[in-house]
Amino acid sequence: MALAKLKFKEKILQQGLQTNELLRRLQNLHKELSEWDQDVVDALSLHKVAKQLLDKSLLLHKDKHVKALVAASFVDILRLCAPDAPYTLQELKDIFSFIFRQVAYLWKPPKDKKQSEVQCYQEYYYILRTMADVSCIVLVCDLPNSEDVVGDIFKDFLEGIRVDTSPRLQGFMADILAQLVDESNTIPNDILESMLIAFSDKTAKMNSAKHRLVVEVCNKTSERLQKSVCQYFSEILLKLVNDEYTEKTFDEVVAAHKIIRAIHRHSPRILLSTVPQLEAELLSENNDVRDLGTRTLGRMIGEPTADTSYYSLAKEYPNTFRAWIERRKDLIPSIRGIIVEYASAIILTHPQLSNEILTTITDKMRDFDDKVRAGACHFFQKITYEVAISYTSKSTLDELAMRCKDKKALVRQDAFESLGRLYALAYADIKINNTAAMEKFGWIPRAVLAPLSVSLPSQIASIKIQVERTLVKHILPLHADSEGAWVDRFLRVYKDLGEDEKKGLLMLTGLTMSAQRPYALRFVEACEEFNNDRTNDNKEHVLNYIKFLGGLFPEDSKATGDLQEFVKLNESRLYKSLKIAMDTQQCDFKTLQKSQSELHRRLEQVAGQRKTLPGTFDALLLKTTYPFINKSSVPHLLKRSVEGSSSAKDILLAIAKFTPLMLKSHISELSRHINDEKSADLALILLAAVARADRSSIQSDKRFIDRLIRFVDEGTRKQVKYATRILSCYENAKDSLKKIASSIKLEEDLNNEDRLMRSFSFLAEASKSAYDVINGHAESLFSTIASLLMTHQHSSLDPSIDTDLEWVEDDAVDNLTMAKLDAMRLCTHIAKANQNNPDQELDTAKEIGKLYARVLRNKGEVLGEDDESEDTAFAEINNEDEVFTTPACIRSRLRLRALIGLIKIAHDEKLEKEVVRPRFLLMSGGMQDAAYTIRRTFIEKLIKYLANFKLPHHYNVCIFLTAHEPVPDIVTSGQIYVQSMLRRHTAKIRLNAFEMIFYRLLHTLAHHPDFSAHPADIEATAKYITFYLELVATSENINLLYHLAGRLKTVRDITTKENSVNLYILSELGQHLTSTLAHNKKWTLTAYEGKVKLSTDIFKALPNSDVQREITQKMYLTEEMKSQLGNTTKHTAPRKKKIEEGGNKTRKPAKRAKKKHNWDEDDKESEGDISGDESDVTMNKEDEDRRKGPTRKARPQPRPANRVQDSDDDEMEEAEPNDENVDTE
Repeated sequence: MALAKLKFKEKILQQGLQTNELLRRLQNLHKELSEWDQDVVDALSLHKVAKQLLDKSLLLHKDKHVKALVAASFVDILRLCAPDAPYTLQELKDIFSFIFRQVAYLWKPPKDKKQSEVQCYQEYYYILRTMADVSCIVLVCDLPNSEDVVGDIFKDFLEGIRVDTSPRLQGFMADILAQLVDESNTIPNDILESMLIAFSDKTAKMNSAKHRLVVEVCNKTSERLQKSVCQYFSEILLKLVNDEYTEKTFDEVVAAHKIIRAIHRHSPRILLSTVPQLEAELLSENNDVRDLGTRTLGRMIGEPTADTSYYSLAKEYPNTFRAWIERRKDLIPSIRGIIVEYASAIILTHPQLSNEILTTITDKMRDFDDKVRAGACHFFQKITYEVAISYTSKSTLDELAMRCKDKKALVRQDAFESLGRLYALAYADIKINNTAAMEKFGWIPRAVLAPLSVSLPSQIASIKIQVERTLVKHILPLHADSEGAWVDRFLRVYKDLGEDEKKGLLMLTGLTMSAQRPYALRFVEACEEFNNDRTNDNKEHVLNYIKFLGGLFPEDSKATGDLQEFVKLNESRLYKSLKIAMDTQQCDFKTLQKSQSELHRRLEQVAGQRKTLPGTFDALLLKTTYPFINKSSVPHLLKRSVEGSSSAKDILLAIAKFTPLMLKSHISELSRHINDEKSADLALILLAAVARADRSSIQSDKRFIDRLIRFVDEGTRKQVKYATRILSCYENAKDSLKKIASSIKLEEDLNNEDRLMRSFSFLAEASKSAYDVINGHAESLFSTIASLLMTHQHSSLDPSIDTDLEWVEDDAVDNLTMAKLDAMRLCTHIAKANQNNPDQELDTAKEIGKLYARVLRNKGEVLGEDDESEDTAFAEINNEDEVFTTPACIRSRLRLRALIGLIKIAHDEKLEKEVVRPRFLLMSGGMQDAAYTIRRTFIEKLIKYLANFKLPHHYNVCIFLTAHEPVPDIVTSGQIYVQSMLRRHTAKIRLNAFEMIFYRLLHTLAHHPDFSAHPADIEATAKYITFYLELVATSENINLLYHLAGRLKTVRDITTKENSVNLYILSELGQHLTSTLAHNKKWTLTAYEGKVKLSTDIFKALPNSDVQREITQKMYLTEEMKSQLGNTTKHTAPRKKKIEEGGNKTRKPAKRAKKKHNWDEDDKESEGDISGDESDVTMNKEDEDRRKGPTRKARPQPRPANRVQDSDDDEMEEAEPNDENVDTE
């Protein structure tokens, strides 16, 4: 068949040819060439155009597309003319250099663009694909000085590949490089080194695409590279063999070993000749070399490889594996330990090697070095349950059990831990009586307890502690799914024990150890007596008890020192926890775990240099409490004994014999078992907790419901609350709840505060747990609350209570106050409830918001008139001229409830915008309330909800209002929250939640009642800004913060002109402090290039450009003001206040004159022409006079003795703190 000839006849070299026309002709040429297959076109017909393509006007053309098409045409000509290229060798060298110069544009895409978006990407893609498919790249190997060209290609590919390089493109690159490797006579050492280094973990993390490319090339050319790789590593590894041992040389060998391991994970075939060199290191006389070789081969044998055809190093190199496993007989213990260390990884990866591995482990458990024995025992802590049950033999496990009696504590510790772990893993199968699991692991509890009866006296104390820890952690873990399941597990363990082991277990339960517990209890009592009266007699008593208890521990000196340190702590709360944990009638699983946790946590905090202190008391609790059987075990034991369990009967007999008081709280339950009756009623609080967790577990007979209803009608506030909560869990009790609700007559109850308190306690809980009960009555309830209840005067206060105190205990609060607090809880739930009529819901929520705002605006006072038009951004909590009808201790509780109510309403996006946001400035004053409890609770609530993104970001502003907080823990909690959020979250969240709120912080400070233009007040205000900047500002966001501060001079405050002037002062103050911080930190401060939009809910635009220009040019922050800022940026500790004795009274700042504002007039003014009106940008004489002289800052009260928590939510709610009105812990 006649060969086709090239049809392209147009000239590509022509004087005056335009670029567009040239591109069209080259595209036509490339299209025709690309459509031809090899051996169907006459190669001679291509010679003319092939020569034209070599013209310098094309090779040096300024247009990338032209050169890309020329390069593509070169590739087509080489493909069609193969194997006889129509070029000389020098021309070929120039052509390949030209081609790869064009492809190099792939490696340098424009900024912020993907590689696939590079100009001429299709042509470059075609070039690489064609070169990979037809192997024309091999012509490079025939060129003079081909090593230079090959090196340049490797360098371009390895340095140019990007993470976004497509997989297919990577495949073409790998094929090209593989062809060069296969066809090159020699592989330059620098190319080989760059490829091998790419296997390192560092390269894999920094440039994963480069790592994958090299792996693919090496896998394609493994046979060709074996010799070169071997030669490369030989030059390094033989340096140590040739007596060139230096620290530098050894470091080079260690680095080479790391690369060899990495290569083995991905391309093990190229190490065919290298592995024997590692094997040779196993026989080196140098201990360091032998250690290094053993460790490297151990990792390589135990690591899986990416090459699926490569089974394992042990199978591919059996001699090497045998040489490695023989190092178990090495004279150096550390090398024998390496064999044991990597044995677990090998058996997990290659179970077929289990025979050799387990034989080695069994042998090494008898090694004369205790560290090797301990490592062999530790082996069982790393293997899976499947490997253990499938491959371990009984003889191996017996040897492990023997190590529990080892003379070295280190070995015993690993042996106990391994046995316990195996039993824990096997228990699920043992529980269902799986034969294999029971035969292989069922005996482990006996082996764990056996050393108690056969140990030497010098070891018994240490062994007892190790046995106790193993039982608690693995065999009888306290954190079981349920107490019933835990008792069943205990009974199964007990049943499989021998008589000696049963006695040992009963001893460890604390049932039969009567001496240790009384001594420990007397020790606690002696500590209390000694700290109350430090006489010699009391000191001697303490030392005697310490001596006895110290003898229970192996490290007598450490335990004795820890006990002495405990006496010095004088922590009454820890004494109480220990007494409860050791009390037969009080100790149950939950109490014990709580005591252990509290004791361990507190001791860790105060341990100081005595790091063993928490561990000593953990062990002491196991010895002197009831860690396995206590009063909460009794019901389950009774049930199992009735079902015929002899083990349960034995345990109950032991309880009756040694600790009969443990049954005292179960007398009624025992009576019902005797009479074959069902279980008795539980306490209301426990029933409420169970009902919340599992409603199906609660019986719902009529008598029980009637009993609960009686609690609602006649009980205390808490009884009403919990009885209502339990009733709400029953569907058949909903009618009863509705009946109770309908029977409530709030107007009549106003004269009976006790009844009123119960009514609102019921309604508040019903609104949360069963809203249907009050649905339809929400408006009437709120109307009654707002018009009658909240304005009802208090007449039943305890006369002994100081009414000027900001906070008192719950017991001192009258029933009317509790009713009001529950009523506000009810209002919050009404506002948050989803009504059928959304508009009605919003109207009600707005009214509730007004009620809460009234409480805050009037400092907790609800009686009397309320002027909503008064511009009080921050409620001035303290004013000597104000007279209140309601006592301070009641007003503070109402303020706190109002703040929490607004926070909870703000969880809803719509309600937050319509109800809460207009009162944000009023709310923020709660962060500087006079009552410590309010400040503490308020910041805790904010942090909890902000951290979970339940509140808008701008509420973070409140956190930074703690800059002058006198109580350090409040400041610290805010700092920890901010730092944690900045560290854990993305840049977008950091921007929105903390950086963009800077202008809102400045706006809030502009409305602060203590802000004025007086230098002293400027200094005080600057501390808020500095506090914010030191937490949030970085070199990356400093430009944005500076810009945000400056933007405030381009708007005006939406409220008053006076506040706009405040805003401009703070704008300049913010910029001044920001630039000062940047200067101190040596950060570069440049103009911010982004766009920022300020919120329209707090700002409005300036009337015209003239006013804006005048504001911009005017300096509001005077030099006198700046002169007071010298120390502001250097010290941001909370400002100390002088607090009066009693801790609840505060000095009151002078009342500031308030100015009425005509909103409509202001809006018209902002839209009209204000030329000549300078009141918008300057202060008049009245304003200046008012601003002269420093105002007294609000001085919040310090922390009271008791911490108080709000408890609107349930204390049983997961991850929610107790949140009702306010209860004392």
